[in-house]
Order: sequence, then C-alpha cells, then structure tokens
Amino acid sequence: MPQSPKEMTTAILAGALLPPSMFEQLDCNAILDARDADAAYERDWLLAHDEQKARWMATGANLTETADVDALRRGAFLAVYAVTKHPELAGEISDDFELIAWAALLRAENPFVECLWGSYSVGAVPIPNPRSH
Repeated sequence: MPQSPKEMTTAILAGALLPPSMFEQLDCNAILDARDADAAYERDWLLAHDEQKARWMATGANLTETADVDALRRGAFLAVYAVTKHPELAGEISDDFELIAWAALLRAENPFVECLWGSYSVGAVPIPNPRSH
C-alpha cells in the first residue's frame, strides 16, 4: 500500500500515477459496464467501502488527514477527467482512491483495496476478474 494520500496526490500531479497514457486507449464505457455487471465486484467494493468508512469515522480523523483524502479524490478525478472527459469513470476512480487513502492512513489490510492499489500502481484501471471472487 502507498505511504500517504499526500504522496499519491503528488504522484498524480507529477503524472507518475494515473498518467494520461493510461487512458488513451481505454474504453471507458467497457470498464464501467464490466464493473456494473459484476455483482461480486460491486459487493466487494461496497463491503470494503463500508468497512473502511466505519473505521475512518471511528478514528476521529483530524482535519489535515481529511483534507489530504479530499485532495487525493479531487486530484484523481481531475486527472482522469482531463484525459477521458468521462465524469462517471473519473468519479469511480476518485472513489477508489478514497478507499485506498483510508486504508493507507488506517494501516488497514483489505484484500480488495490492495487489489485496487495493485492495479493502479502498475498503470491499470481495476476491472472485475470473475476468477478472483
């Protein structure tokens, strides 16, 4: 997992994370359709979100950490939207990065979130893999 949301935001702004080349040949609608069609992926995403959000809220996160997570979400959204002009995909990726940020700050181990990060860290948008559920 990454060290911090601030480091991820810096990497996005530098083009090292979510670089434009990652989206040039991407079929945005196919990615969204694959995510929407896979009930197990959606279930795993929602479970991870609920778990991470509950832990995040329970920690009483400070304003700096919350601002860092918000900045990461915004940076991810803007980076994706600038290239794809696809607000739905940009929103989903932004949501993924919120999960990743929460897990990083909480030092939480979650296999689904680790898979999300594993994809993004090698320049790929995570899509469902029926064999991984």
